[in-house]
This record gives sequence, structure tokens and C-alpha cells, in this order.
Amino acid sequence: MGSFARFGFGLAATLLVGCGGSASLSTEPPPAAMTATAQPSASASAMAWCPPHAARTLAEKLADPADLATDDSGVYLVSYSGLERIRKPDATHELLIASYGTSIAVDTDAVYCACNGLQRVDKRTQAVTTLNYDSTDRVVVDDSAIYLLAAYGGLVKAMDKHGANFRTLGATALDSGFGLMASDEQALYVSQVATGPDSPVYRVDKHGGSKVIAMGGVLRGLTGTGDNVYFTDETAQQVSRVATAGGSVQAFSTGGYPNAITTDKQYIYWIREQLTADDTYVGDVLAQPIVGGEAQTLASFTGYAAGIAVSSDCVYWITGGIGTGALLSTAKP
Repeated sequence: MGSFARFGFGLAATLLVGCGGSASLSTEPPPAAMTATAQPSASASAMAWCPPHAARTLAEKLADPADLATDDSGVYLVSYSGLERIRKPDATHELLIASYGTSIAVDTDAVYCACNGLQRVDKRTQAVTTLNYDSTDRVVVDDSAIYLLAAYGGLVKAMDKHGANFRTLGATALDSGFGLMASDEQALYVSQVATGPDSPVYRVDKHGGSKVIAMGGVLRGLTGTGDNVYFTDETAQQVSRVATAGGSVQAFSTGGYPNAITTDKQYIYWIREQLTADDTYVGDVLAQPIVGGEAQTLASFTGYAAGIAVSSDCVYWITGGIGTGALLSTAKP
């Protein structure tokens, strides 16, 4: 998850689905050998959807997107327009919930959206069920439960996949809104965007209880791998790392102003931003092996990143802006 800019008005999204062009037509039938259209290979389709060493714009003119998630069908995002899906492989667009959202999570069967409470969208039928009416800032899921960071009061809560057994797991001293939350098998890790200069990172156990495991500066994102929590620290200009049980904070990668961050358990992926002399944000998508090695730049882009996510073969990120937001992709290392 990354930093967020949640201000503006809902605007319809315009999708970039290809390039138009004129073509000459023949009235003669094609040769027999050419009547069947060749289908692109799976690898060719993946390269077109998320090209290597370059950024592809999958959707643009979005209404200030705040979060994204992905599965095999494409990418889900939330914005002032609501919950949307950008489908693979042609970037067709579906509006699933027409209500402003702040966070989403997906599992095999459903999409969960912090959209005026917590909403569940069945992937097969697209039926929408309200699981909870509490104001929710962040949501994550695992195989058995849904976890929420309340929009007010800093409470971390949980419920089962159908909304029952609603309970509080732990309390934090975070202010309202602009939260950050990641998870592993044992715990949730919670902080807040840009609270600095002394921003706490909390561990909230899934069976209950919370504690501070690290302090950072101005934070922009965090993610967990099971062994460590990684967070982007704008003050220190580095990606920081701390053990999930707590301890000393180490520099994982340094340089620039890191923003949104995620992981696939092999690499840490993050956005590095800078503001140019003409007040334009430009960024790079970077990846660095968890076990060690140098960071590599996967793609560069223009805009201020609001979130990042990965699938089996692609890296996706969103840029913010009222009517100028975008969804972009590039290939994984």
C-alpha cells in the first residue's frame, strides 16, 4: 500500500484499450491458409498486458484512485467513482460498486471494499453484500477472516468471511484516516501515512494484542514477508526493515523518496518519487530481492503513486489526481 490523496469529486473512468488506425480492405477472399487468425501465445499476451522494462497505461482519467488489488482476471481499484475492475487482456472496464472507497482486498471468491462500510462482491454473480456499516479505512483478508483498520480511533478489528464474530483485536494510537496495514500468517502490521517525525509501526496479533515494533519518520507504505516488516520512510529516504517481533530498524535500500511498497515473498517492490523543477512528479518502479542484491528499475512514469500490487507476472500501480489518475503495469523481474 502506498500514500493516498483522498480529495475530489467522483468522475467516470476512461479506459485505454488500444490504438485506432485506418486500414485498406479487399473484396477478394483471403487465401485458404490465412482464413484462421493466429492466436497470441500466453507469454505474448502477458508481455502486451505488462511489457518488460516499460510502463503500459491500462486505464486513465480515473477519479483519484486510492488502492488496488489483483487476481487472474485483472485489476480491481477503488476511487471516488467506486469499486472498478479492469479486465485482462483487453482492459475493458466494469463498475462494481458506485460508492467512494478507500481500500480493497481479494480472495478466491470475493472482493472486499471499504466503501461506505465494508462491502463484499461475489466474483461469480457480482452480488453485493454489506458485511458491516462501521467506517473502515483499510481492509485485508486471509483464508479464514477479514481484518479492518477502523477509520476512527485506531482500532484493528476482525470478522469471519460472512460478517459474523465481529471483534476487536487491538488498539493503536493512530489518528483517523490515511492508515497503512499489511499482514502475514500471524499478525497485522499497522501505521499511518506521513505522521512523522516519529511514526510508530504496530504489530497486532490475529489472536489479539498489540505493541509497537518500530519507529520511523514520515511513512508512505508498509508490507510484510512473515519474517520482517518493510516500510518506506521519506524522512530517512530509505526502505526500512524490522523483524516482525520488533527490534532494531535496518536500511534495506537507500536513496530517493520511497512511496508505495509491496512484496511477493521473493522481491520487495516499491515506488521512488521525486518532484521536478516544474512541479511535476516523476517516479520509478523498483524491485530488490529479499535475500539480498541490488535494486533494479523496472519502469519509469509521470505522476504521484497512490498504491502498488503484484500478480504472478505483473507489477501494477496507480497514480492519483482528480480525473487524472491512472492504472499502469510493467513486467516483474
